[in-house]
Amino acid sequence: MFTCNELKNINHTYFNILHGGCYSVTLQSKNTKHYWHILHQQYPAFTSCKIYHKHNHHYHLYIRPVKKKMSNMSA
Repeated sequence: MFTCNELKNINHTYFNILHGGCYSVTLQSKNTKHYWHILHQQYPAFTSCKIYHKHNHHYHLYIRPVKKKMSNMSA
């Protein structure tokens, strides 16, 4: 889940925020006009984000997901 603080840390000099929520955010680059859709995925033992990029008519997966261990894992 994206926190309000994380969403506030997005640099408004470079990006327009088109949509911001707890599980996804869609940005547009002010420079290139490309779109970025960041999808937050949460699992019991880790969190992951998938980043999709659009510069023509279709979104494509930008990078492989990076997994981050959750600090408050329940046993």
